[in-house]
Amino acid sequence: MSYNKTDFFGYSIRLIQLSEEDGGGWLAHVPELKGCLADGDTPDEAYAELKEVLDFWLEVAKTEGKSIAKTAYHEEIEYSGRIGLRLPKNLHRILSEQAEKEGVSLNQYMVSLLSYNAGRYEQSAHKEP
Repeated sequence: MSYNKTDFFGYSIRLIQLSEEDGGGWLAHVPELKGCLADGDTPDEAYAELKEVLDFWLEVAKTEGKSIAKTAYHEEIEYSGRIGLRLPKNLHRILSEQAEKEGVSLNQYMVSLLSYNAGRYEQSAHKEP
């Protein structure tokens, strides 16, 4: 099989801003291809450099007989909405008592707690630094 930089399609590309202690700038890498990375002063420069590095990385991997990860494609995962959960007896008691005070089932109470905290996580993940 022939590989070249047009085969970026299907690989993950990660761009990471480097701290000033690490020299600043940006690091671009392909997580599926260990050691395939490049840097630049801007995200665009790091990405452009990674395109050049990919050709070299693939050639070396072929020469050394290393396996090259195949590209991945996004697949939707279907979730059933059911989960088996084991928890400590004391936590089970606390949650059951709280659900009873709220006048809802244990399942409904736990879903509300999980939903609230998942929403908080989503909001914090989207905030600008």
